[in-house]
Amino acid sequence: MALVAGGTRGAGRGIAVQLGAAGATVYVTGRTSGSE
Repeated sequence: MALVAGGTRGAGRGIAVQLGAAGATVYVTGRTSGSE
């Protein structure tokens, strides 16, 4: 099981994807400001 903070884009997303591909249960958190 893994918790990836900031996993909605960039390096955090890549880490979350790889952990999932390796069979881990992945929980991802992130946020987006209104200007994005």
